[in-house]
Amino acid sequence: MDKKRSLDEINAKIKEGKATILTVQELINKLDNGEKIRFKDVDVITTATNALMSGIAGIFSFRLSPPKKVRKFIEVSINGILGFPGPCPNEFLGIIDLILYGTEKSKTKDNYSGGMLFRDLVEGKEVRVRARSIEGLEIEKMLTIDDFQFARLMGTRQAIRNYFAMVNPTDKEVETIFSALP
Repeated sequence: MDKKRSLDEINAKIKEGKATILTVQELINKLDNGEKIRFKDVDVITTATNALMSGIAGIFSFRLSPPKKVRKFIEVSINGILGFPGPCPNEFLGIIDLILYGTEKSKTKDNYSGGMLFRDLVEGKEVRVRARSIEGLEIEKMLTIDDFQFARLMGTRQAIRNYFAMVNPTDKEVETIFSALP
């Protein structure tokens, strides 16, 4: 039996309020409880998450020391999450540029990662910045996003072919990183 359902059919059921929609967790729970789920039993499985996707990084720039005090920062962390200082040589101006990965775990806070740091920054919370210069100077400051001269999130994975392909509205198979392995 050919198990196909068109997007129009699913959308019609949604508009009529007759679609069966499950989250991935609901589906897993049903399967774990021994329920037999058939193709015709489910119209939509949502796959949204509130976790951070890999490939997300924050690029930040802010004043950390007075001008002409530091030649180069060699270590930096925000709330215990290691960042990578550079590449611009702005330290002599007292400004540090850094990249910090969203999936990096904090060395000082349990169950805290870059994604949580990004949220804290967006919510305007204070964060602890620690840095060490090539001269051996150690600096610790409490900052908020308002103290940053530049703050952007970027995603490197969005350049991957068909990274968005959670729904395939075509009649052809699409290879994507979300494909199930045999």
